[in-house]
Amino acid sequence: TKMAAIQIPASTWQTRYSVDPTSVTVHFRGQTPRHPLHLAGQVGLDLLTSEGSGTISLKPIRFAPQTLALSQLIQPWPFLKMDLIHGTVSASADITFGKDPTIASKPFQLTRLHGIVDLKELGGFMSPTIMEGLTTHVEILGEHDTFRLSPTPLHIRHIQTAVDVTDTSFILSSGTFHQASVPTISATNLST
Repeated sequence: TKMAAIQIPASTWQTRYSVDPTSVTVHFRGQTPRHPLHLAGQVGLDLLTSEGSGTISLKPIRFAPQTLALSQLIQPWPFLKMDLIHGTVSASADITFGKDPTIASKPFQLTRLHGIVDLKELGGFMSPTIMEGLTTHVEILGEHDTFRLSPTPLHIRHIQTAVDVTDTSFILSSGTFHQASVPTISATNLST
């Protein structure tokens, strides 16, 4: 089945540039007028070494049934029997990058990534299952073209399905994987 192209919500951006003979820095801030999405960050490039760094942060997005669901942010929403309607999501990332003279087709290559995604009290449904209170702090680490997921404790307060399950927790992690591949995720220390 072919999925429709996802449309990014309309947004407004502000940028500020700083340029001198040895470096370029760009500060940026973007937001969507209809939804509470706010991104901010900066990217800097040393023109002498072709090395750069950047930061980006996503302010907390608060989901609530009467005001905002995930299906309102991603259009068209391809998963009719699934949605996220409670909780808070925030994220940030720090990156460094550089020029690889051996790869002419790629002007810059990621050298390091430290990304964080915080999920607090998320709730939603994947019909007929209802989930409440998913909380975790995900740390994604990258070097060059490989990534890994640090051991990540995850807690779900309540899962309502054929059998109700409460206070479920486990640890997610991954080995190192290439950016073009699907990672193998491990779940250990399961308790409920």
